[in-house]
Amino acid sequence: MDIDDHRNVYITEIKLPEDDRNIKSLADCYSILGLSADAIPLDIKAAYKKKISEYHPDRVGALGIKIKQIAEEETRQINAAYAMLQEHGMV
Repeated sequence: MDIDDHRNVYITEIKLPEDDRNIKSLADCYSILGLSADAIPLDIKAAYKKKISEYHPDRVGALGIKIKQIAEEETRQINAAYAMLQEHGMV
């Protein structure tokens, strides 16, 4: 933040919190989906569908806001892991 001569406050930089759950490797993707690194595409697709159905926010919405927020984060991680595997031609 900066303050000018007229005491106006300006935001000059926004730092987002470090996300320690970033997916850094394909091994992370397999781990998120609960698979071993030698999984075949059929297994990857099945694991993705199973995980998504378990953690989908609409399924747990009645359990409260906190649980729904956790489910949303898990869903983002699952989707990101699957997308990364797709990008690398594993699916």
